[in-house]
Amino acid sequence: MGYLESLKGNQSPVLTKIAYDYKFPQLVGFKLFPIINHPLDAGQIAKFKNGIIVGDTRRAYGARGSRVLDKAADFVPFKIDERTLERPMDDREWKNALEPMKTKILSQTGKLKRLQNNLGLEMESKQATLATTLANFASTSRITLSGTSQFSDYTNSDPVGVIETAKEAISLATGCEPYECVIHMSYAVYKKLKLHTKLLAMLSANNIKVITLDLMVTLLGVKGITVGREKIIDQEGATVTLWGKDLVVAYVPENIQSLDDPSFGATIRQDGYPIVDSYRDEAATSDIVRYRDALEPVIISNVSGYLVKDAVA
Repeated sequence: MGYLESLKGNQSPVLTKIAYDYKFPQLVGFKLFPIINHPLDAGQIAKFKNGIIVGDTRRAYGARGSRVLDKAADFVPFKIDERTLERPMDDREWKNALEPMKTKILSQTGKLKRLQNNLGLEMESKQATLATTLANFASTSRITLSGTSQFSDYTNSDPVGVIETAKEAISLATGCEPYECVIHMSYAVYKKLKLHTKLLAMLSANNIKVITLDLMVTLLGVKGITVGREKIIDQEGATVTLWGKDLVVAYVPENIQSLDDPSFGATIRQDGYPIVDSYRDEAATSDIVRYRDALEPVIISNVSGYLVKDAVA
């Protein structure tokens, strides 16, 4: 086998299936941007249109039906790039083991998970940027808090009122029920909300001093709450908290059937991915485990989400 031919790799059905089934469980950005498949690596996504507008759809004899047409402004372009990570597995890691082949497979699986976690964190960074940028939301679907309105002011702020406003805005725009919304908040926001006096006052038990996520779900009347804790190190070496001090309320169906669903966002994966293969690097006496995926997060409906910017000081 020639060098160039060897670089094409030998696809592993077992590792590819493991990669496909992996749902990045430790990364909460995929709760706002769940993975859906798409046949193309580039194209246009139709923006969600309000499906609860009532019109006159009666058809006269011989007339055409009321036709719903999309305008150029009703589409968002997307492009998916293939992303590739690889990791060497030195022969010494498995050849001297009591069960060499079993050890080799376990080592390959461990290295694959590490590669997937690396790519997942890259995706979460992109998801967080999308979900915390004011310009990505409709003017009626965003608010910036400051001073006494921030949730860190336990006396004057009203987190329940702010979140109720967000839920109602999403419900009015999409037709979903307010309780079907989910909340995603940074850890900085959660640290303040779990001790907020106005939330604690809603509880009948006076001995509860800290509000758990399960209690918060009930108090705020939503389907679920996730907390973003991930941090990255930027190119200057500084530690950056991905989700800042923000909170997002969104409608995200449990199973997105198509890009026409009024979901806030999705992570589009091109059909045929992920792919896991390996090739031999004799100079390094190693098999190279290579993980290839094609993912790109997008906002499908900017009225299916509501951004509370600078929720805490």
